[in-house]
Amino acid sequence: MDYLRPKTIDEAISLLTRGVPLAGGIQLTPQRYELDTVIDLQALGLDGLTEHNDTIVAGAMTRLQQIVTSEINLPVVLREACRYEAALNIRNQATLGGVLMGAGGRSPLLTVLSALDPEVKLAPGDEILKISDLFNRRFSTPEPFLLLEVSFDLPACLAYDYVARSPMDRPLICAAAARTKRAGEDDLQVAVGGYGEQPLHWSLEGNIKDPDGLVKEASLKASELYRSAGDAFATAEYRSAIAGLLARRVVQEVVAGC
Repeated sequence: MDYLRPKTIDEAISLLTRGVPLAGGIQLTPQRYELDTVIDLQALGLDGLTEHNDTIVAGAMTRLQQIVTSEINLPVVLREACRYEAALNIRNQATLGGVLMGAGGRSPLLTVLSALDPEVKLAPGDEILKISDLFNRRFSTPEPFLLLEVSFDLPACLAYDYVARSPMDRPLICAAAARTKRAGEDDLQVAVGGYGEQPLHWSLEGNIKDPDGLVKEASLKASELYRSAGDAFATAEYRSAIAGLLARRVVQEVVAGC
């Protein structure tokens, strides 16, 4: 295996056609005997967390444990999602970018991030995408790209709930909701996970003064989205029912103000 360690982003981009990016290595380790070339991103300065005007910017190489222990104003639910994502030793190695690029629908952290509705910056071109657009691109685009950073507005309230075979197991079904002030208006985002290649995310349309209507809408939407979500871990009927229940719980929590 060839090992490359670029020192600049431009150099890293020029090498992308020769191999695969190496961040924390969690996603690549099972494939290590199949890889010809890896491009180590550790020297690019893409780690770290900053807060400015209630916006969080996290570099793609930020370790999950950095999120857990950071002293900046991060939602407790986001820190907990990192703990659910992996044990301590793995969190010290795994990166935020690695989760965004490689994790599937059963990822607690990816589900919570989806509810935060972040923007991601890619190279080349400093292209800005929503997280849903990144999901559509990460497994399908023939053109190589590099994830640089993730940014999101601090929510007024963020909630997460899940059902799993054990407290630290991957969820059979999970849901997250976030309430954020944007342009002076309440913005409600919901995500459900536990199945497929990625969590499913949507904006919750409705009047915050009609909490019962919002809760009902979220529950029905989640149940419908997971109506065919059956696999070896759970039946579609079970996932659909529990998705509706968990969506109801998290939306009730954020509407009530956590």
